[in-house]
Amino acid sequence: MTARSGKRGQVAIFLVLILAGLALLFALNVDVFTSSRAKIRLQNAADASAIALARWQGITLNMIGELNLAHLAAVCQSNETAIAGIVALQRRLAFLGPTVGFREANEIAKANSIEVSSNMTRIPQLVSELMDEDYRRMLEVVFHNGIRAGVDNAAFGNYPSKDLIDAILNNDFRFLCKYGGGKHQLPDIDFEVPALAFPNSASFGCIGIDWERGTYYEGSIGTLADIARDCGVDAVTEAGLKTNSVLLARWPWCIYDNGEWHGLPDAFSFARFPWLTPLREEYNVSGGCSTIRVEGSVALSSLTATTNFIVAKAAAKAFGSVGGRRVIDISPSIVLPCFSRVRLIPLGVVAFKRANMADLEYVDDFLPPSSGGSSKNDAQKAEAKYNSDGFRAAAEAWYSQHGHNDADGCYPPGRGTERGGGTPYGI
Repeated sequence: MTARSGKRGQVAIFLVLILAGLALLFALNVDVFTSSRAKIRLQNAADASAIALARWQGITLNMIGELNLAHLAAVCQSNETAIAGIVALQRRLAFLGPTVGFREANEIAKANSIEVSSNMTRIPQLVSELMDEDYRRMLEVVFHNGIRAGVDNAAFGNYPSKDLIDAILNNDFRFLCKYGGGKHQLPDIDFEVPALAFPNSASFGCIGIDWERGTYYEGSIGTLADIARDCGVDAVTEAGLKTNSVLLARWPWCIYDNGEWHGLPDAFSFARFPWLTPLREEYNVSGGCSTIRVEGSVALSSLTATTNFIVAKAAAKAFGSVGGRRVIDISPSIVLPCFSRVRLIPLGVVAFKRANMADLEYVDDFLPPSSGGSSKNDAQKAEAKYNSDGFRAAAEAWYSQHGHNDADGCYPPGRGTERGGGTPYGI
Protein backbone atom coordinates (compact mmCIF):
# COMPACT_ATOMS: atom_id res chain seq x y z
CA MET A 1 0.00 0.00 0.00
CA THR A 2 1.39 3.37 -1.00
CA ALA A 3 1.68 6.35 1.37
CA ARG A 4 -1.02 8.19 -0.61
CA SER A 5 -3.56 5.36 -0.24
CA GLY A 6 -2.74 5.14 3.51
CA LYS A 7 -3.54 8.82 3.88
CA ARG A 8 -6.82 8.33 2.01
CA GLY A 9 -7.76 5.58 4.49
CA GLN A 10 -7.00 7.82 7.46
CA VAL A 11 -9.10 10.63 5.97
CA ALA A 12 -11.99 8.22 5.42
CA ILE A 13 -11.86 7.07 9.05
CA PHE A 14 -11.71 10.67 10.21
CA LEU A 15 -14.71 11.55 8.02
CA VAL A 16 -16.68 8.59 9.42
CA LEU A 17 -15.98 9.76 12.97
CA ILE A 18 -17.02 13.32 12.10
CA LEU A 19 -20.21 12.09 10.44
CA ALA A 20 -21.00 9.86 13.44
CA GLY A 21 -20.48 12.79 15.80
CA LEU A 22 -22.65 15.03 13.65
CA ALA A 23 -25.35 12.36 13.53
CA LEU A 24 -25.29 12.03 17.31
CA LEU A 25 -25.36 15.81 17.71
CA PHE A 26 -28.28 16.00 15.30
CA ALA A 27 -30.14 13.30 17.24
CA LEU A 28 -29.53 15.13 20.51
CA ASN A 29 -30.81 18.37 18.97
CA VAL A 30 -33.89 16.55 17.72
CA ASP A 31 -34.44 15.19 21.25
CA VAL A 32 -34.12 18.63 22.80
CA PHE A 33 -36.53 20.08 20.24
CA THR A 34 -39.00 17.21 20.67
CA SER A 35 -38.91 17.40 24.46
CA SER A 36 -39.22 21.19 24.46
CA ARG A 37 -42.15 21.10 22.06
CA ALA A 38 -43.84 18.38 24.14
CA LYS A 39 -43.27 20.37 27.32
CA ILE A 40 -44.81 23.48 25.76
CA ARG A 41 -47.77 21.45 24.49
CA LEU A 42 -48.33 19.87 27.90
CA GLN A 43 -47.97 23.20 29.70
CA ASN A 44 -50.47 24.84 27.35
CA ALA A 45 -52.88 21.97 28.01
CA ALA A 46 -52.39 22.29 31.77
CA ASP A 47 -52.93 26.06 31.63
CA ALA A 48 -56.12 25.76 29.60
CA SER A 49 -57.47 22.93 31.75
CA ALA A 50 -56.75 24.82 34.99
CA ILE A 51 -58.53 27.92 33.69
CA ALA A 52 -61.54 25.81 32.63
CA LEU A 53 -61.85 24.25 36.08
CA ALA A 54 -61.37 27.63 37.80
CA ARG A 55 -64.09 29.13 35.61
CA TRP A 56 -66.53 26.45 36.75
CA GLN A 57 -65.46 26.99 40.35
CA GLY A 58 -66.35 30.67 39.94
CA ILE A 59 -69.67 29.79 38.31
CA THR A 60 -70.44 27.46 41.20
CA LEU A 61 -69.57 30.05 43.84
CA ASN A 62 -71.74 32.62 42.05
CA MET A 63 -74.73 30.27 41.88
CA ILE A 64 -74.35 29.34 45.55
CA GLY A 65 -74.02 33.04 46.38
CA GLU A 66 -77.22 33.88 44.47
CA LEU A 67 -78.95 31.16 46.46
CA ASN A 68 -77.67 32.68 49.72
CA LEU A 69 -79.41 35.92 48.71
CA ALA A 70 -82.54 33.98 47.80
CA HIS A 71 -82.27 32.32 51.20
CA LEU A 72 -82.33 35.75 52.87
CA ALA A 73 -85.38 36.75 50.80
CA ALA A 74 -87.18 33.52 51.71
CA VAL A 75 -86.53 34.22 55.39
CA CYS A 76 -88.16 37.64 55.01
CA GLN A 77 -91.15 35.95 53.34
CA SER A 78 -91.44 33.28 56.07
CA ASN A 79 -91.12 30.61 53.35
CA GLU A 80 -89.50 27.65 55.08
CA THR A 81 -90.29 25.31 52.17
CA ALA A 82 -88.27 27.54 49.83
CA ILE A 83 -85.42 27.69 52.35
CA ALA A 84 -85.25 23.89 52.55
CA GLY A 85 -85.10 23.67 48.75
CA ILE A 86 -82.43 26.37 48.52
CA VAL A 87 -80.12 24.68 51.05
CA ALA A 88 -80.56 21.30 49.32
CA LEU A 89 -79.74 22.87 45.94
CA GLN A 90 -76.63 24.56 47.35
CA ARG A 91 -75.36 21.23 48.65
CA ARG A 92 -76.03 19.66 45.27
CA LEU A 93 -74.20 22.45 43.43
CA ALA A 94 -71.15 22.09 45.69
CA PHE A 95 -70.68 18.61 44.20
CA LEU A 96 -72.00 19.23 40.71
CA GLY A 97 -70.26 22.48 39.72
CA PRO A 98 -66.64 21.47 40.42
CA THR A 99 -67.29 18.00 39.00
CA VAL A 100 -68.53 19.52 35.73
CA GLY A 101 -65.37 21.65 35.79
CA PHE A 102 -63.27 18.50 36.30
CA ARG A 103 -64.92 16.99 33.24
CA GLU A 104 -64.41 20.19 31.21
CA ALA A 105 -60.72 20.26 32.16
CA ASN A 106 -60.37 16.72 30.84
CA GLU A 107 -62.19 17.56 27.61
CA ILE A 108 -59.74 20.40 27.01
CA ALA A 109 -56.80 18.10 27.78
CA LYS A 110 -58.20 15.63 25.26
CA ALA A 111 -58.49 18.39 22.65
CA ASN A 112 -54.79 19.11 23.28
CA SER A 113 -53.89 15.46 22.54
CA ILE A 114 -53.09 14.54 26.15
CA GLU A 115 -53.19 10.79 26.66
CA VAL A 116 -55.23 9.01 29.34
CA SER A 117 -53.31 8.30 32.56
CA SER A 118 -54.18 4.93 34.07
CA ASN A 119 -52.97 6.04 37.51
CA MET A 120 -54.94 9.27 37.49
CA THR A 121 -58.01 7.40 36.23
CA ARG A 122 -57.78 4.92 39.09
CA ILE A 123 -57.76 7.68 41.73
CA PRO A 124 -61.33 9.01 41.26
CA GLN A 125 -62.49 5.40 41.02
CA LEU A 126 -61.01 4.77 44.47
CA VAL A 127 -62.42 8.01 45.84
CA SER A 128 -65.89 7.23 44.52
CA GLU A 129 -65.94 4.03 46.60
CA LEU A 130 -66.03 6.17 49.74
CA MET A 131 -68.63 8.66 48.47
CA ASP A 132 -72.42 8.65 48.53
CA GLU A 133 -74.35 7.33 45.55
CA ASP A 134 -75.11 10.73 43.98
CA TYR A 135 -71.51 11.89 43.90
CA ARG A 136 -70.35 8.47 42.74
CA ARG A 137 -72.57 8.76 39.68
CA MET A 138 -71.23 12.24 38.95
CA LEU A 139 -67.64 11.04 39.14
CA GLU A 140 -68.34 8.06 36.93
CA VAL A 141 -69.32 10.45 34.15
CA VAL A 142 -65.89 12.07 34.46
CA PHE A 143 -63.64 9.00 34.62
CA HIS A 144 -65.72 6.90 32.21
CA ASN A 145 -63.45 7.86 29.30
CA GLY A 146 -60.28 8.10 31.39
CA ILE A 147 -58.57 10.96 33.19
CA ARG A 148 -56.13 13.10 31.23
CA ALA A 149 -55.98 16.14 33.55
CA GLY A 150 -55.71 15.37 37.24
CA VAL A 151 -56.67 17.80 40.00
CA ASP A 152 -53.51 18.31 42.03
CA ASN A 153 -55.16 19.88 45.09
CA ALA A 154 -57.84 17.31 45.78
CA ALA A 155 -59.77 17.73 49.04
CA PHE A 156 -59.60 14.18 50.22
CA GLY A 157 -59.22 13.99 53.97
CA ASN A 158 -56.30 14.61 56.28
CA TYR A 159 -54.77 11.17 55.94
CA PRO A 160 -51.04 10.58 56.48
CA SER A 161 -49.01 11.53 53.43
CA LYS A 162 -46.79 9.11 51.56
CA ASP A 163 -43.73 10.93 52.93
CA LEU A 164 -45.00 10.38 56.46
CA ILE A 165 -45.65 6.68 55.84
CA ASP A 166 -42.17 6.30 54.36
CA ALA A 167 -40.63 8.13 57.33
CA ILE A 168 -42.20 5.64 59.74
CA LEU A 169 -41.18 2.61 57.71
CA ASN A 170 -37.62 3.97 57.37
CA ASN A 171 -37.23 5.14 61.00
CA ASP A 172 -36.76 8.72 59.83
CA PHE A 173 -37.18 10.36 63.24
CA ARG A 174 -35.91 13.71 62.03
CA PHE A 175 -38.84 13.92 59.59
CA LEU A 176 -41.25 12.92 62.35
CA CYS A 177 -39.78 15.56 64.65
CA LYS A 178 -40.24 18.25 61.99
CA TYR A 179 -43.74 16.92 61.22
CA GLY A 180 -44.61 17.36 64.90
CA GLY A 181 -43.56 21.01 64.87
CA GLY A 182 -40.15 20.45 66.48
CA LYS A 183 -41.55 18.89 69.63
CA HIS A 184 -39.27 16.21 71.02
CA GLN A 185 -41.86 13.47 71.04
CA LEU A 186 -43.66 11.39 68.44
CA PRO A 187 -46.58 13.32 66.92
CA ASP A 188 -50.15 12.06 67.00
CA ILE A 189 -51.04 10.48 63.64
CA ASP A 190 -54.53 9.38 62.58
CA PHE A 191 -54.43 6.22 60.48
CA GLU A 192 -58.18 5.97 60.01
CA VAL A 193 -59.67 5.42 56.55
CA PRO A 194 -59.83 8.94 55.05
CA ALA A 195 -63.07 10.85 54.71
CA LEU A 196 -63.84 13.79 52.46
CA ALA A 197 -62.08 16.90 53.78
CA PHE A 198 -65.09 19.07 52.90
CA PRO A 199 -68.02 16.61 53.26
CA ASN A 200 -70.45 18.90 51.43
CA SER A 201 -68.21 19.71 48.50
CA ALA A 202 -66.53 17.88 45.62
CA SER A 203 -63.19 16.14 46.14
CA PHE A 204 -61.84 17.23 42.77
CA GLY A 205 -62.05 20.97 42.16
CA CYS A 206 -63.29 21.55 45.70
CA ILE A 207 -64.27 25.20 46.23
CA GLY A 208 -63.50 25.24 49.97
CA ILE A 209 -66.90 26.05 51.44
CA ASP A 210 -68.68 24.94 54.58
CA TRP A 211 -72.04 25.33 56.28
CA GLU A 212 -72.64 27.36 59.42
CA ARG A 213 -75.75 27.39 61.59
CA GLY A 214 -77.84 30.53 61.32
CA THR A 215 -77.73 31.01 65.10
CA TYR A 216 -74.38 32.74 64.51
CA TYR A 217 -76.13 35.44 62.46
CA GLU A 218 -78.79 36.57 64.93
CA GLY A 219 -76.52 39.45 65.94
CA SER A 220 -75.73 40.38 62.32
CA ILE A 221 -79.20 41.05 60.94
CA GLY A 222 -78.42 44.65 60.01
CA THR A 223 -75.24 43.61 58.20
CA LEU A 224 -77.06 40.86 56.28
CA ALA A 225 -79.65 43.38 55.11
CA ASP A 226 -76.89 45.75 53.98
CA ILE A 227 -75.12 42.94 52.10
CA ALA A 228 -78.32 42.02 50.27
CA ARG A 229 -78.98 45.67 49.37
CA ASP A 230 -75.40 46.07 48.07
CA CYS A 231 -76.04 43.02 45.86
CA GLY A 232 -79.25 44.57 44.49
CA VAL A 233 -81.76 42.49 46.46
CA ASP A 234 -84.26 45.02 47.84
CA ALA A 235 -86.67 42.32 49.08
CA VAL A 236 -84.36 41.69 52.05
CA THR A 237 -84.93 44.14 54.88
CA GLU A 238 -83.72 44.36 58.44
CA ALA A 239 -87.33 44.37 59.66
CA GLY A 240 -88.15 41.24 57.68
CA LEU A 241 -85.13 39.38 59.03
CA LYS A 242 -85.90 40.40 62.61
CA THR A 243 -89.51 39.31 62.27
CA ASN A 244 -88.39 35.87 61.09
CA SER A 245 -85.24 35.52 63.18
CA VAL A 246 -86.27 31.98 64.17
CA LEU A 247 -86.09 30.90 60.52
CA LEU A 248 -82.82 32.79 60.11
CA ALA A 249 -81.31 30.78 62.94
CA ARG A 250 -82.81 27.39 62.09
CA TRP A 251 -81.17 26.75 58.72
CA PRO A 252 -77.48 26.54 57.77
CA TRP A 253 -75.76 29.08 55.52
CA CYS A 254 -73.06 28.42 52.95
CA ILE A 255 -69.83 30.18 54.01
CA TYR A 256 -66.18 30.42 52.99
CA ASP A 257 -64.33 27.82 55.05
CA ASN A 258 -61.92 29.78 57.26
CA GLY A 259 -59.28 27.05 56.99
CA GLU A 260 -59.30 27.35 53.21
CA TRP A 261 -59.97 31.02 52.46
CA HIS A 262 -57.38 33.47 53.77
CA GLY A 263 -54.91 36.07 52.59
CA LEU A 264 -51.86 35.03 50.62
CA PRO A 265 -48.82 34.14 52.74
CA ASP A 266 -46.74 37.17 53.76
CA ALA A 267 -43.63 35.50 52.37
CA PHE A 268 -45.21 35.09 48.93
CA SER A 269 -44.04 37.53 46.29
CA PHE A 270 -45.11 37.90 42.67
CA ALA A 271 -41.62 39.27 41.96
CA ARG A 272 -40.54 35.62 41.65
CA PHE A 273 -42.95 35.22 38.74
CA PRO A 274 -42.26 38.10 36.32
CA TRP A 275 -44.69 36.75 33.72
CA LEU A 276 -47.62 37.24 36.12
CA THR A 277 -48.92 40.66 37.07
CA PRO A 278 -49.44 41.22 40.82
CA LEU A 279 -52.94 40.93 42.23
CA ARG A 280 -54.95 43.91 43.30
CA GLU A 281 -55.29 43.99 47.09
CA GLU A 282 -58.97 42.99 47.00
CA TYR A 283 -57.92 39.80 45.19
CA ASN A 284 -55.25 38.94 47.76
CA VAL A 285 -57.05 35.74 48.70
CA SER A 286 -56.15 32.07 48.66
CA GLY A 287 -58.94 29.51 48.50
CA GLY A 288 -61.00 27.62 45.96
CA CYS A 289 -58.05 27.18 43.60
CA SER A 290 -57.72 24.91 40.58
CA THR A 291 -54.43 23.02 40.21
CA ILE A 292 -54.03 20.72 37.22
CA ARG A 293 -51.44 18.05 36.37
CA VAL A 294 -50.97 16.53 32.92
CA GLU A 295 -48.42 13.90 31.95
CA GLY A 296 -46.86 12.61 28.77
CA SER A 297 -44.06 10.39 27.47
CA VAL A 298 -41.89 11.54 24.57
CA ALA A 299 -39.97 9.05 22.44
CA LEU A 300 -36.33 10.10 21.98
CA SER A 301 -34.11 9.39 19.01
CA SER A 302 -30.69 9.53 20.67
CA LEU A 303 -28.75 6.59 22.12
CA THR A 304 -28.85 8.08 25.62
CA ALA A 305 -32.49 7.30 26.40
CA THR A 306 -35.64 5.87 24.86
CA THR A 307 -38.39 7.99 26.42
CA ASN A 308 -38.71 11.17 28.44
CA PHE A 309 -41.55 11.40 30.98
CA ILE A 310 -42.86 14.95 31.33
CA VAL A 311 -45.19 16.42 33.95
CA ALA A 312 -46.73 19.87 33.55
CA LYS A 313 -48.69 21.69 36.24
CA ALA A 314 -50.75 24.85 36.29
CA ALA A 315 -52.89 26.69 38.84
CA ALA A 316 -55.77 29.09 38.25
CA LYS A 317 -58.34 30.81 40.39
CA ALA A 318 -61.63 32.68 40.18
CA PHE A 319 -61.36 36.08 41.88
CA GLY A 320 -64.03 38.27 43.34
CA SER A 321 -64.49 41.28 45.59
CA VAL A 322 -67.43 43.00 47.24
CA GLY A 323 -67.40 46.77 47.06
CA GLY A 324 -63.63 46.71 46.65
CA ARG A 325 -63.23 44.47 49.70
CA ARG A 326 -61.81 40.97 49.85
CA VAL A 327 -64.43 38.24 50.20
CA ILE A 328 -62.72 37.02 53.38
CA ASP A 329 -63.16 40.47 54.93
CA ILE A 330 -66.95 40.32 54.64
CA SER A 331 -68.62 39.40 57.91
CA PRO A 332 -70.69 37.28 58.17
CA SER A 333 -68.65 35.27 55.71
CA ILE A 334 -71.51 34.00 53.55
CA VAL A 335 -70.69 33.19 49.91
CA LEU A 336 -71.81 35.98 47.57
CA PRO A 337 -72.16 36.13 43.75
CA CYS A 338 -69.08 38.26 43.07
CA PHE A 339 -66.63 36.06 41.13
CA SER A 340 -66.09 37.70 37.77
CA ARG A 341 -62.42 37.16 36.95
CA VAL A 342 -60.36 34.01 36.26
CA ARG A 343 -56.59 33.97 35.82
CA LEU A 344 -53.54 31.77 36.12
CA ILE A 345 -51.68 32.04 39.42
CA PRO A 346 -48.36 30.69 40.74
CA LEU A 347 -48.56 27.22 42.25
CA GLY A 348 -47.60 28.63 45.66
CA VAL A 349 -50.97 30.38 45.98
CA VAL A 350 -53.04 27.20 46.09
CA ALA A 351 -54.73 25.96 49.22
CA PHE A 352 -52.59 24.03 51.65
CA LYS A 353 -53.32 20.63 53.21
CA ARG A 354 -54.56 19.28 49.91
CA ALA A 355 -53.52 16.08 48.17
CA ASN A 356 -52.07 15.89 44.67
CA MET A 357 -52.63 13.14 42.14
CA ALA A 358 -49.18 11.69 42.74
CA ASP A 359 -49.86 11.36 46.47
CA LEU A 360 -53.25 9.81 45.86
CA GLU A 361 -51.76 6.94 43.90
CA TYR A 362 -51.36 5.15 47.21
CA VAL A 363 -54.87 5.91 48.49
CA ASP A 364 -55.83 2.24 48.11
CA ASP A 365 -53.38 1.57 50.95
CA PHE A 366 -56.01 3.06 53.25
CA LEU A 367 -58.94 1.10 51.88
CA PRO A 368 -59.95 -2.14 53.58
CA PRO A 369 -59.58 -5.28 51.43
CA SER A 370 -63.34 -5.39 50.77
CA SER A 371 -63.09 -1.94 49.14
CA GLY A 372 -60.31 -2.87 46.79
CA GLY A 373 -57.29 -2.26 48.98
CA SER A 374 -54.65 -4.93 49.46
CA SER A 375 -54.74 -7.10 52.59
CA LYS A 376 -51.25 -5.90 53.50
CA ASN A 377 -50.15 -2.43 52.59
CA ASP A 378 -47.66 0.23 53.62
CA ALA A 379 -50.19 2.24 55.61
CA GLN A 380 -51.18 -0.75 57.72
CA LYS A 381 -47.55 -1.73 58.21
CA ALA A 382 -46.71 1.83 59.23
CA GLU A 383 -49.60 1.94 61.72
CA ALA A 384 -48.54 -1.33 63.32
CA LYS A 385 -44.91 -0.23 63.49
CA TYR A 386 -45.76 3.22 64.82
CA ASN A 387 -47.71 1.76 67.74
CA SER A 388 -45.11 -0.90 68.57
CA ASP A 389 -42.98 -0.76 71.73
CA GLY A 390 -39.80 -1.22 69.71
CA PHE A 391 -40.49 1.84 67.54
CA ARG A 392 -41.34 3.95 70.57
CA ALA A 393 -38.12 2.89 72.28
CA ALA A 394 -36.10 3.70 69.15
CA ALA A 395 -37.73 7.14 68.97
CA GLU A 396 -36.89 7.81 72.62
CA ALA A 397 -33.27 6.87 71.98
CA TRP A 398 -33.12 9.20 68.96
CA TYR A 399 -34.58 12.14 70.84
CA SER A 400 -32.15 11.61 73.71
CA GLN A 401 -29.22 11.76 71.26
CA HIS A 402 -30.45 14.44 68.89
CA GLY A 403 -33.34 16.29 70.46
CA HIS A 404 -32.57 19.60 72.12
CA ASN A 405 -34.28 22.91 72.70
CA ASP A 406 -32.27 25.35 70.62
CA ALA A 407 -32.77 27.01 67.24
CA ASP A 408 -31.70 23.89 65.36
CA GLY A 409 -34.92 22.17 66.43
CA CYS A 410 -34.89 18.62 65.06
CA TYR A 411 -31.21 18.60 64.08
CA PRO A 412 -28.28 17.54 66.27
CA PRO A 413 -26.14 20.50 67.42
CA GLY A 414 -23.91 21.78 64.61
CA ARG A 415 -25.14 19.25 62.07
CA GLY A 416 -27.83 18.86 59.49
CA THR A 417 -28.93 22.47 59.23
CA GLU A 418 -27.18 23.17 55.94
CA ARG A 419 -29.17 23.23 52.71
CA GLY A 420 -28.65 20.02 50.78
CA GLY A 421 -26.79 16.90 51.79
CA GLY A 422 -27.12 15.37 55.23
CA THR A 423 -28.84 12.22 56.32
CA PRO A 424 -32.21 11.54 57.95
CA TYR A 425 -30.42 10.57 61.18
CA GLY A 426 -32.67 7.58 61.53
CA ILE A 427 -31.83 4.55 63.61
